[in-house]
Amino acid sequence: MAALLKHPDTGRNQRVFLSPFEASQRQIVAELESLMKVKFTTAHAEDEKIVKEAQRVWEEEKDLSAAYQLVTAGVLLPSYKSGFESSGKEPILEKMIVMPKLTMSSVVAEVVGQKDGVENGSARGEYRVLEV
Repeated sequence: MAALLKHPDTGRNQRVFLSPFEASQRQIVAELESLMKVKFTTAHAEDEKIVKEAQRVWEEEKDLSAAYQLVTAGVLLPSYKSGFESSGKEPILEKMIVMPKLTMSSVVAEVVGQKDGVENGSARGEYRVLEV
């Protein structure tokens, strides 16, 4: 956003979307497996059932955990089209001004602590990922 402030006429009086990359949960898990040298056990979740149950719990009980599930579904499930580029939302900031390029691989590597693709294979143990 600081880059946009340096070019005030570019985004004046309009909503501008920031979308350096889009990635599915499967792509992120594959990248994590590669960097961490582990194999995640994934389980498929029936997202429609989970969302309907969370809606019911929120309506009947106003349980905040159900609200968190609904927000998460809105962000992660492709059917909600929250990805700016894939849903056709414009303008995308990265197309308007020159910005540092972020990729899914670089972001995952930074989170894992293996910047610049350094692989140390130090991660051990079992991991379980819920895939929706």
